[in-house]
Amino acid sequence: MDSNKRPDSMARITTNELANAFIDEQVVEVFRNQLRAIIIHNCFVFRE
Repeated sequence: MDSNKRPDSMARITTNELANAFIDEQVVEVFRNQLRAIIIHNCFVFRE
């Protein structure tokens, strides 16, 4: 599946409020993933 295509099961974003809510969720997810990567990296650095 093309990663740039909205899945059929995903509701279409039709308002600015829905768009902003989606963006907020995505930003939180990106920061969570970055934080996990930093924590994992630091665990390995401090073990050495």
